[in-house]
Amino acid sequence: LTSSAGGMTVNNSTLDRHSMKEGSGPPPPPGSNNKAVTPPPTPGKIGGKLMTVKVQMLDETISLFQIQGKAAGRMLFDQVCKQLNLMETDYFGLEYIDTHGTMFWLDRDKAMNQQICLPSNDPVLRFTLKFYLPDPSQMEEEYTRYLAALQIKRDLASGHLHCNDNTAALMASYIVQAECGDFMEDDYPDHTYLSKHKFIPGQNNQLEKKIME
Repeated sequence: LTSSAGGMTVNNSTLDRHSMKEGSGPPPPPGSNNKAVTPPPTPGKIGGKLMTVKVQMLDETISLFQIQGKAAGRMLFDQVCKQLNLMETDYFGLEYIDTHGTMFWLDRDKAMNQQICLPSNDPVLRFTLKFYLPDPSQMEEEYTRYLAALQIKRDLASGHLHCNDNTAALMASYIVQAECGDFMEDDYPDHTYLSKHKFIPGQNNQLEKKIME
């Protein structure tokens, strides 16, 4: 994959998912659930107003975190990874949209209240994969690969992952297999069962037939 203006196209290179500025399958791991949770405040006397931050996970659930305004962004990121029981953290980051609609990475070294583009009222960040690897097997943990697959599903559905119809149909077929199991003609006689899923923008009957094939 490689980046292009406004999204991504397919080839064989490692890809940064966004050209943003920093600072300016299997079930989830044991102990997690699908409800918003509020972990305890950030430990230590860091100072600053206590912030409640919403983080949208890759499965689209929302978790709440409390952190001191003067705490570095890394402390929030570490809380998110701890809740997910995530070991391979280098592949991931937190992103947010400022009041002008520009996407930024949360700077892990800056204080939360010094990141002037971070909305001050009820901020919402997204936990995301920072870049794609040409060989997913380089990710050692199965759960890391699962999260990467969720990112591909999100980017494909939102139109941020650019590919031709044949490639889109192939990737969508893997998503369907993961969610519905192996194809059984008696259970799915035609493509209409795919209509309730959104795989790409502008999805139509022709694409759904390719996915079914």
